[in-house]
Amino acid sequence: MKRVLFVSVFYPKDFERATHGVYVRMRLLLEAVQRVAETIEILFFVPREEDSGPQAVAVAQAALLMHWKLAAEVNLCRSDAAGETAWRDRLRSIVAIEKHPGYSEQSGHAQIRAVKEALWRNPDAVVVHRLSSMVPFLALERPVVPIFFDLDDVEHRKRLRELLQPPFWLGKVKQLLELPAIYRAEKAAAKLADRTFVCSDLDQRYLSARGFPRVAVIPNAVRIPAEMSLPAEKTLLFLGSYTYGPNVSAANLLITVIWPRIRSRVPDASLVIAGGRPERLEAFDAPPSGVHFAGFVGDLDSLYHRTMVVCCPILYGGGTRVKIIEAAAYGRPVVSTTVGAEGIGLEPGRSIELRDDPAALADACVELLQDRARAERMGRAARVYAAAHFNRERIVSELASSIATATPKAPSNFRQTEGSGHSNPSFPPVLDADRRE
Repeated sequence: MKRVLFVSVFYPKDFERATHGVYVRMRLLLEAVQRVAETIEILFFVPREEDSGPQAVAVAQAALLMHWKLAAEVNLCRSDAAGETAWRDRLRSIVAIEKHPGYSEQSGHAQIRAVKEALWRNPDAVVVHRLSSMVPFLALERPVVPIFFDLDDVEHRKRLRELLQPPFWLGKVKQLLELPAIYRAEKAAAKLADRTFVCSDLDQRYLSARGFPRVAVIPNAVRIPAEMSLPAEKTLLFLGSYTYGPNVSAANLLITVIWPRIRSRVPDASLVIAGGRPERLEAFDAPPSGVHFAGFVGDLDSLYHRTMVVCCPILYGGGTRVKIIEAAAYGRPVVSTTVGAEGIGLEPGRSIELRDDPAALADACVELLQDRARAERMGRAARVYAAAHFNRERIVSELASSIATATPKAPSNFRQTEGSGHSNPSFPPVLDADRRE
């Protein structure tokens, strides 16, 4: 392929430290694109306050090359101002995706124009990263170029789980009423795309059962490191970015509820909380005995070398947890909630321990910390499974092959949405997408 366009709203301003799962996924997609395209164009929708001028573009291109080893043409388009100003708009968010915070910022004239201009440069294929990045495409006539849509997480389901978490407030009622519009936009985006990617068989079955066409599984993938033995120290690890709500909730639960139970039974154990922005956690300023905040850790080999057990008490979210796949690849036994390990496929009792009660999570961690032989067996089983199912090299190759064999579409009966290309695009045809196919 001569040219591939990649579109994302997730602009990693600090490419070196962009280790959150969304960026791990982005790099997986870009590595596949890099293998098949002579030229890569990346269109990032950046926050409105972000510089999008020539100097910022040059900095982004240099950072991509330095930290991600990726040569690409970068274009930065500022998102529209976030937020809802009129009561009419607040009510419209119940039926219209372009009024939802997180999606509305990509629905304006500037964002649609940026996508049009990128399509006018005649890419051979387009890779769209997440639903929010797909919003401008939904306002356009269906392009002839093949589109690969990485939904990754099933967003309406992920949001539902988040909204059902306590505490409850009146504003959640409106957000619950908005979920059908997100669902309809996801389905319209899948119909527009040649292929929609999700990260697990579980999500693929869920969407296919609801009439989503051409859904394929591209698992989250990790490098399979050299095998390393468990350390002598009884160290428990939680790793995550604390700009992400489910990680914050899980880390707080682990530190304040689960850890005291573990520490009382295993006094020589320690808990390492690793990942960026740990100051957002409740106990950061006064950590309990045995708890250490490591902050951002660039050397994962070193981190896992001193880790005996990984705990992942995630209570809500979507997709598959890269932290669990990564721990399995390093041969570390994992104790997780059912939701935390959802879609990964590790076998309970053999390659992972699943518990949903804080006391039971603590019990499982204690058992592994005190039984080294069992921890080693579980870690080895997890590593074998990870190597078979989440090997990055294999998954990137398969994805690259899928993109490389894409063929242009014949013009379809998708008409250009009324108002697209003007300053006030209208989205109702997206909501009626089911009746058009």
